[in-house]
Amino acid sequence: MEGTNPGVQCFFCLTPGVAMSQVVKLIVAATLVSCLHPAGFAQLSVAPTPLTLSDHLLTVQTPAYATYGVPQCDTNGTIYMRHEAADNSSWNLARVSADGTAEQTELAAVPGFGDMHTFAMATSDGGAAHEIVRAWDENDNSDAPSIYYLQFDPDGSFRSRVAFANEFIPTMLLPLPSGDFFAVGVVMKKQPGMEDTEEIPLAGIFDSDARLRSKLQSATPDADGHAAAAKSDGESDIEEAMLRGGQARLGDDGDIYVLLSTSTTRVRVYRQSGEFRREMKLQQPFQEGLATGLWISGGRLLVTYEGEADNPKDAITYILYDARSGEFIRAYRPEYTGTVACFEDGQSLTVLVNDKYSGKLEMGTTQLQ
Repeated sequence: MEGTNPGVQCFFCLTPGVAMSQVVKLIVAATLVSCLHPAGFAQLSVAPTPLTLSDHLLTVQTPAYATYGVPQCDTNGTIYMRHEAADNSSWNLARVSADGTAEQTELAAVPGFGDMHTFAMATSDGGAAHEIVRAWDENDNSDAPSIYYLQFDPDGSFRSRVAFANEFIPTMLLPLPSGDFFAVGVVMKKQPGMEDTEEIPLAGIFDSDARLRSKLQSATPDADGHAAAAKSDGESDIEEAMLRGGQARLGDDGDIYVLLSTSTTRVRVYRQSGEFRREMKLQQPFQEGLATGLWISGGRLLVTYEGEADNPKDAITYILYDARSGEFIRAYRPEYTGTVACFEDGQSLTVLVNDKYSGKLEMGTTQLQ
């Protein structure tokens, strides 16, 4: 979602068809923990720098009070947002240019599909859309839904569909420049003769035919953050941490950066093959706060945090880190309420804010020194 690479956060939703699945349980548990254990503010060694937006905000030419997903940003600074259709039948794209002009793109119907539910949606550089959906194929005599990986061209026209070999329910989707994609979720597996369905966490690299190339390689990092002992079967605690609201970005170095918001904020770095590279434990502004966003640009990581404070304005903190070492660089206290859309050149932010009077989106910029 940054301006220097096509790294994106998935646009995800959880299907009501999988009642209290492992995905739901983990997210509910994480929410309860954050509610029952208020976040205390831990003083940083340097006071956060106040951060304000540009004096003139641009009005984004989108419908007032429209429902959008998390914004993504490509290398040209174009912002993409999931726009939920009025009848909830599909997700369209709103493309927002740097001047605030917006173009609505309707994704074409998939040939042969009846009812469809979208689990995850993401865009790759240039605006091509990618979805993982559950759908009923009208030509399938089994009359049972399957999980499909769909691709659409930048103009919204249908490109391709392939079925997953297993029932895979994703919470994270990241298209890769090679045509592969990174995804995190659970595989629903029913054992013969058993009524209950086993839910197996999975984080891995898939090819364009939705075949699993490799699971993320797990590792036990040493004191320097390097892999001391790696294996290929994955670690359930890492995969489950990804399920609990983790985020993934593609760095401008080509590596995949995964944010893990657990008792300590960590960023794990992987090659696009799934090979583990390093893990960074990040200095946090809150004793029990929540890391809510990750962006990479110009050799820097930007992580947003949310916690409790006496003054609500103190509840949000942005922190810059070195993308190689995870070393703390500088903290910022935004004096506005908005959503980061683009992070460019390691210092330039584009932020979307809601105008409370008109219901319209507005766009502003700011600089991180």
